[in-house]
Amino acid sequence: MSTTDDLTPLRTEQLNSWTFWDLARARAELGDKPLLTIGSDTLSYGAAFESAAKLAGSLTRAGISRGDRVASLGYNSTDAVTIWLACAATGAVWVPLNVSLVGGDLGYALRDSDPKLLIVDVELLERLDGAVPDDERPDLVVRGEGAPAGLPTLAEFADGPPAPDGAGIHPGAPMAVIYTGGSTGMPKGVLVSHTYYIGSGIRYEAIGMATPADIHYSGGHQLFHSGGQQLAVAGPMYAGMSSHMERWFSASRYWEHARDCEATIIDPIGPLMAALLRQPESTLDQSHCVRLGIGTATGQIPPQMRAAFQERFGVPLLEVYSQTETGGVLICSERDGVRRLGSSGRGEGWTELGIVDENDIFLPPGQTGEIVLRPTIPNTFMIEYLNKPEQTARGWRNLWHHTGDLGYLDEDGFLFFVGRQAHWIRRRGENVSSYEVEYCILGIDGVVECAVVGLRDEEMGDEEIKAYVVQDRDASLTEPDIIDYCTSNLAYFKVPRYLEFVSELPRSGAKTEIERHVLRDRGVGNAWDRAKSGQLTKDSPGGTRHS
Repeated sequence: MSTTDDLTPLRTEQLNSWTFWDLARARAELGDKPLLTIGSDTLSYGAAFESAAKLAGSLTRAGISRGDRVASLGYNSTDAVTIWLACAATGAVWVPLNVSLVGGDLGYALRDSDPKLLIVDVELLERLDGAVPDDERPDLVVRGEGAPAGLPTLAEFADGPPAPDGAGIHPGAPMAVIYTGGSTGMPKGVLVSHTYYIGSGIRYEAIGMATPADIHYSGGHQLFHSGGQQLAVAGPMYAGMSSHMERWFSASRYWEHARDCEATIIDPIGPLMAALLRQPESTLDQSHCVRLGIGTATGQIPPQMRAAFQERFGVPLLEVYSQTETGGVLICSERDGVRRLGSSGRGEGWTELGIVDENDIFLPPGQTGEIVLRPTIPNTFMIEYLNKPEQTARGWRNLWHHTGDLGYLDEDGFLFFVGRQAHWIRRRGENVSSYEVEYCILGIDGVVECAVVGLRDEEMGDEEIKAYVVQDRDASLTEPDIIDYCTSNLAYFKVPRYLEFVSELPRSGAKTEIERHVLRDRGVGNAWDRAKSGQLTKDSPGGTRHS
C-alpha cells in the first residue's frame, strides 16, 4: 500500500482497526466540547457517546442485530448523529432517507432498504400515508412531540441502560446505506463501511489542515447525503473540532451564521455559491473568520463563479471530485500548494484515476473520456449497490468504478472534470436520474413516451430539468396535469421546470435509443416554464431553500 502525508503510521493503524464507534469512544474524552450545533441544540462529544450508547441498548432490546437496517426520515438534527452512532455501536446499518421523498419515491426507498425500524420526525409521519401500505411498514419510532397514541417517541424508546460496546465489529463491515441518483435506473442504495468514514475523516483533517481549534460551518448540507455526513460530522469529529449545521440553507443569513459561530472552514457547493453571490453586496462580506472552503466541487460550475466567490468573500476554495460510491466528497482534491487552475486535484494516494473510452481502453493525458477510479486502501469505497448485483458488477467492470462522468488527466495526474453522461442531471445540489422522472411521468394515463434532459443553468451553477412528453392522440393532458402528478410522486428537486409536448422523440438511426443530445441542444425553446406559471412555489416543500 502506498502512503502519503495523509497516512502516518498512526492513521494507517486507525484505518485498519477503528470502527466509527471506536472514533466516537476516543473523542468522548473531549467531554463537554461541542461536537455539533444545529440551531439552539448542541450535542457535546461526551453526550454524543453516552446518548448513542443508551440508544444502542434500546435497539438491541428491540431485536436489532448486526446487519439489520435502521432507517431515519428527518430533518438535520443532533438526534440524527445519535442514531448514526447507535447503529455503529450495534453493527446495525443506518439508512438516512432524503426528507424530500414523497409518494412513490418514499415507498421505493423503504421497500428497497427494508428497514427493521424507522425513526421518523413527527411532522413527516403523514408522508408514510400512500407511500407503503400499513402492513408493509417497519416498526416506527417518532422523533418529536405529538406522536399518535401507540407509537413510542425517540425519547421514550431510548430511555434505558446502555448495552453494546461495538466489540467484534470489523472496520470493513457495513455501516450505512446512502441513496444516490445514478446515470441509469432508479436510485441506488450505496452500502458503505466504517472504514469509509474513518478514511473521510483522515482526508478532511489533511485537506483542511484542520486542528481542534478549527470550527466547521456547513450551511447547505444535509445529513442524508455523504457530503453532510463527512464534512459536517465525520471530518470534524476525527479532527476533534466543533461543527455547526442548519436545518435548511438560508442565503440571506449564511454569513451571519458563519460569523456567529466563528467558523474557520466552510463547505460551499455550486448552487449554494450561486445563491450567495446573488445576495446584495455588504461591507460585512469579508467580516468573518473563514480561512478555507473545502469540498466545493467548483469544477461543476463556471470558473468565473469560483473566482467571483473567492474575490468577494475572501475565502480560498479547494476543489474536489468524487462520488458517494468512491469514498465520498474528498477522495480526489486540491491541496494547499498543490493546485492547478481548473482541475479537481489528484488522488493523493487514496485512489487510482483513469480515463477510458467506450471500450474501456485507457486514454492518454489530455484526451476526454469517462472518469474511472479504484481504491488503493481496502474498504474506503462502497461495498456494493444494495440489492443490485448486476448494477454493482456493471459499475465495477474491469475492476474500475465507472463514474458516468467525463473528464481528462494532464501529464501530472491532475483531473479535469468536463461533464456528465446523458442520463445524469445535477439539480440544486442533488443527483437526479432522468430515468426516475421518466418512469414517473410514464405512469400518467395518456402518456405514450417521455424523455428528460438537463439544461445548463449558468445562474445557479447546475441544471434545470426539461421533460419532453408524447401523449396519446385521444388524451388531453395539460402541463399542470403532468407537474401536479410529479409533485405528488417525486422529491421536489426532481420535478421538471420545463415541459414540452411533442409528437415524437428523436431517435438514432436504428430507431432504438433516444437522441438526448438533440433534445438538450433544443434548449428551453417554446417549452412551458413552471417558474413563469407560478407553480415553482411548489419547489420547496423541503431540501435546499433560498431566501
